[in-house]
Amino acid sequence: MRFENIVFERGHELRFRYESVVSQPLHWKNAITILWLLSGELKIMMETESYTIREGEIEVINSDEMYALQGSKGNRVIVLEVRPEFFQKYYEEAADLFYYTNLPDDDIWDLRYEELRRFIATLLFEYTQELDDKEEQMDQTLLEMMYHLLNHFHYLYYDEESLKEDETERDRFHRIIKYLYHNYDSKVSLQDLADAEFLSAPYLSTQMKEYFGQSFTDYLNQIRCEESTKLLLDSDRNITQIALEVGFSHVRYYNKHFKLHYGISPKEYRERYSMELSEYREKTEVSELDLQDALAEVEGYLWDYERYSSDRSIRRINLDLSAEAVEGVLRSKMIYIDRPGLLLETEGQALLTEAIREIGFQTVLIDQFFTQEMGIQSKLDPEQISWRRVEKSLDFLLSLGLTPLILHGRREQGIVQAFQQYFTGRFSKEEMELWLDTKRGKASKKTLATRGNPLFDTMAMVPYLFHQWLLKKDNQIFALVDSPEMGRSLSSDTFIGGNGIFTMNGLKKPLYFAHQLMRMAKGKIHSIGEGFVLLKNRRGYSLLLYNPRGIDEQGEIIPGMGEIRYSVNLRHLNQTYRVFSYTLNSKHGSIYDLWRKMGSPEKMDRSLIELFKVCRPGIDGNEAKPEPVYNILAHIPKDGCLLVQFEELNGSESAV
Repeated sequence: MRFENIVFERGHELRFRYESVVSQPLHWKNAITILWLLSGELKIMMETESYTIREGEIEVINSDEMYALQGSKGNRVIVLEVRPEFFQKYYEEAADLFYYTNLPDDDIWDLRYEELRRFIATLLFEYTQELDDKEEQMDQTLLEMMYHLLNHFHYLYYDEESLKEDETERDRFHRIIKYLYHNYDSKVSLQDLADAEFLSAPYLSTQMKEYFGQSFTDYLNQIRCEESTKLLLDSDRNITQIALEVGFSHVRYYNKHFKLHYGISPKEYRERYSMELSEYREKTEVSELDLQDALAEVEGYLWDYERYSSDRSIRRINLDLSAEAVEGVLRSKMIYIDRPGLLLETEGQALLTEAIREIGFQTVLIDQFFTQEMGIQSKLDPEQISWRRVEKSLDFLLSLGLTPLILHGRREQGIVQAFQQYFTGRFSKEEMELWLDTKRGKASKKTLATRGNPLFDTMAMVPYLFHQWLLKKDNQIFALVDSPEMGRSLSSDTFIGGNGIFTMNGLKKPLYFAHQLMRMAKGKIHSIGEGFVLLKNRRGYSLLLYNPRGIDEQGEIIPGMGEIRYSVNLRHLNQTYRVFSYTLNSKHGSIYDLWRKMGSPEKMDRSLIELFKVCRPGIDGNEAKPEPVYNILAHIPKDGCLLVQFEELNGSESAV
């Protein structure tokens, strides 16, 4: 017997297995089966097709669909089996849906497949844990996954490009195919179908040929042949009985179409693939693996799932507040401007003013300062020089308490000398030499993040900045505002992978807030370790927790993985403190993640930009009274961070 009757645990709508598959002969199940190959290769034989999936790929096998497997040695595959009746409770057509994956032109890492992997990983986590509301959470996630399959891997939508945008035609052909699968064993005519759809028979015949590549009769007979294979392998009926049972009028007609479809006769098919149950079991080589190992393999898809936690991901930190601070840390002091005209624009001035107030930059590295943009030389008369725009820019910078560091080259020496002559008396010689320091300017520009990188828009920059800061490496300099020249993509008017702390339309990137938190973390280093630093200052302490998985040993930016749980014990908290907590992660302070959730619009209008401006780090507060041990339990998602500030209260403040 080749039919596998899946028995689901009471209250469960699914079942998971983790296996290494060498071989499994032709069989079928009463379940939708999803295979996610984590390593190795797996050859799948289904009907007349044979193809191989490789590491990372996913295959969906529909309920009652016959298939066989052959795998490479040591492969590992997650097997998810779903009760077909589950989705029928929510979507009445569910019983007649077919799902396809892995078409030749598919990018297996596109968002559709990544979202499917996330659903499977979440279900596996819930399946292997004993948490509150387990069944409810599994049903909710499973329902979302089934709608994802419906919307992105439904056979008519997924396989027939011409039907994707034509909902009327798609619904029509779904009805037709549903009818054929339910009535293939009866007398079915093209005219009856055409009448039911209010179409002419010739028109319907042409449409079926166009969409499915074969005539109505051939398509119907293909269904009959496919359904007959189960009877050939799982019953003792003779060939004539099977032919009549699946709807053929004569066994010769059945033999003809079966051979066209499978290349061999029904008799040969039965002789080749038929086997007793004992032989089937003998030829099945499947090793069961530990589901917890599978969960460890896919934890990268669980980092933003709020119920995900693991003892392995808890980091316990014990800090004695009575110890003295030992050393200071570098501060980010320089910002880069590649288009000095920003210094004369109202919006540019507002962005820089805000950055100085909230981040505290002290120096502005300015490029293209002695170019036509500043209107120094007249286009009509190059000998005529005007310093009006330059002077206004310098006045603005100095009013903010900033020191300009002006980049210039040999070709600009004449302009530089004229600049010094003109401003002699207004500024000291020492000031201007400091501003025009070629050696310092070149050295600073070498640390500029010049290459466009998509990660510059994302939360991945947060652990990267903290890594550079805490290891006292040369701090990388970023621009004030993105510019197309420094970006990598112009498919969006906001996210171009530029090196600015603001986007081109003035939105604060996670880069901005990371710099801001670095400034807020005041004091000298008290304790430091992987993913944390405690700073001590005159009024209290600053504790920064972050997820260090977003960087490699050289400090290069790489994608992070997994949530980290911190349990921090602060010993000898001998006074009362006002405590402020600032959360920066994909949900709080990341306009990029908000943009992705809203469908990644190419253009953002003014109303959307204003909405995005309220995207900031989360803030919370409380009071901490003297305790022998004060505990902080924090969940830090991928690339996220938490800054906890303790500000000492005097007696009168605490009493109030």
